[in-house]
Amino acid sequence: TMEALQALYDFKLLSSNEFTTLSEAYQFYRTVEHRLQMLEGRQTHLLPDNEVQWNFLAKSLGIASGKELIEKLSNYENQVRKIYDSVFAVSTKVEEMDSAFLLDPDITPEKATPLLEPLRCKNPLAILRSLHHLAYGRTTEIWPVGTKESFQLLLPHLLEALKNTPDPETTLVQFENLVVASRVPKMLYQICLENRALFYLLIRLCSTTLQLAQIFAQAPANFDILFNFENLEQDFQPDQTAQQFWNSYANLSFEEYIRQLVRMKNFEYLRIGMQELSRKLSPEQVWQQLSDLADVTLQLCLRKQLADLVHLHPKQSLPPFGIFGLGKLGGRELNFASDLDIIFFFQEPRTGTAETAQIFTQLIQHLINAFRQITPSGFLYKIDTRLRPEGSSAPLVITTQQYLDYLCKRAQLWERQSLIKLRFIAGDATFGQCLENEVRQFVFATSLDSLQIDQIQQMRFSMEAKSAGIGAQLDIKNAPGGIVDVEFLVQMLQLLYGNLEPALQTYSTLSALSALAELGLLSKETAQFTERHFLFLRQIEKYVKVGLGKTRAVVPLHSEALDFLAYCLGFSRGEEFRKTLQEQMAKMRELFLQVFEKEKNTSRS
Repeated sequence: TMEALQALYDFKLLSSNEFTTLSEAYQFYRTVEHRLQMLEGRQTHLLPDNEVQWNFLAKSLGIASGKELIEKLSNYENQVRKIYDSVFAVSTKVEEMDSAFLLDPDITPEKATPLLEPLRCKNPLAILRSLHHLAYGRTTEIWPVGTKESFQLLLPHLLEALKNTPDPETTLVQFENLVVASRVPKMLYQICLENRALFYLLIRLCSTTLQLAQIFAQAPANFDILFNFENLEQDFQPDQTAQQFWNSYANLSFEEYIRQLVRMKNFEYLRIGMQELSRKLSPEQVWQQLSDLADVTLQLCLRKQLADLVHLHPKQSLPPFGIFGLGKLGGRELNFASDLDIIFFFQEPRTGTAETAQIFTQLIQHLINAFRQITPSGFLYKIDTRLRPEGSSAPLVITTQQYLDYLCKRAQLWERQSLIKLRFIAGDATFGQCLENEVRQFVFATSLDSLQIDQIQQMRFSMEAKSAGIGAQLDIKNAPGGIVDVEFLVQMLQLLYGNLEPALQTYSTLSALSALAELGLLSKETAQFTERHFLFLRQIEKYVKVGLGKTRAVVPLHSEALDFLAYCLGFSRGEEFRKTLQEQMAKMRELFLQVFEKEKNTSRS
């Protein structure tokens, strides 16, 4: 019951006050129930019928008198009944005026205003237009018989759900687009009526993750997520998905293969998103599954390219080759709308190194172009290759020996730090694991001295310039106390102690934080706050990108955006969210400075 109350609150079906009242009342009722049964020695729910028994029961609960206990029970009873009546009444506005009136083809915005007033709509005509489209279909497509009647049954619940969203008009338009894209509106309405939790999940999708809602509407096949409920219960299975896709589409032309790959990626992307909205996955599980999805996409693209190459040049023999992830991809921390940071290496052949490098360069350039290719369902991912040795002006692909020589002779501290996240993604698995191990040995071969700790800190400070001059926005990635503070603090400690502690040689920020706390290298309080703060910022980053459509992790500080983010993250008001965010970022910066200063002093001594 407590978990159900929490879920109802998370989905905005209960207000903060209602959630608190019901939780406290339920726990108090259960405590009274237990005391009654202990005192009676049997299962009973009957309250005392005389003053002596009331006083005895009150004292067993730590309450001064039976009279005070009766008053407390009466107060809870009245509060719970009030909430109960408000929930089952649907809406007093809806009771006063039949919501079906809104579907009258001759209704005017003026006549509809009393019923639409709770939606705080700026454009009643636009609301009415969407409602009529949902009932009758758009001009170009008329809904089947019975659709209007099904929608009419859903309409009171839709109006009630829209009341609680930050932007009812935008949410309704997105819901309309989903219904039109489904091509089976009557079936969708019936599913929403039969499965109210799924209906509210769709409303939350349309109100908080607009980009995911838009992807949803791009292909009718995406509605299998709704029509086959098992899709919402299953975790992403990388190996199984990859093999099924290859068996189905391996013989297609490369262009059509990529189109199908985009559709597969979108389907899994949405399924993971729906699972997160329904709280079936934690944020960390979402990052891991999104990273696995990106891995599979890269593996399938490369597999098709190599198969086509062998078909065209059957006598062509290539040495082992690998694609490696860095950054969020390498750390298995991808969020929605994240880019992919990747680099490429091949094993130096006995002869023809230059010719082999040219073949692999063309292969990788083809892969990058394929990932950027715009299809009717969108594109795969944005790929960033600037973290390769010598930067964006260097060759796309080099040999492992060239790379290891570079690491030993010219690699800078920031590169060593970034290579904490290096992870093999696609290609020859034996080759990839071998190179990954060699790089890991380089990264964790030695500790840091005080000058290197200070150098990492100064690199962090220099990045803060990126957050300057962006106007009335808060850069939650680069500003003091932002995501980069967490990453640099953790990575500095990994480099400082990782040569002696294998548990710190991990791609994952959260795993490293946990290990630092277990090893006593960070206090549990500092590690727990840093973890909560990191999760908080990454959730904000997600909603900023897929909800507000921003390309950078910046929070606009105007009331409309703040209210939207407050709704997404469970705050009552935008101002409360802003205050909490700024206070936590200030605390994170304070901890960042304290830890760096402590470790510099320790290293000097």
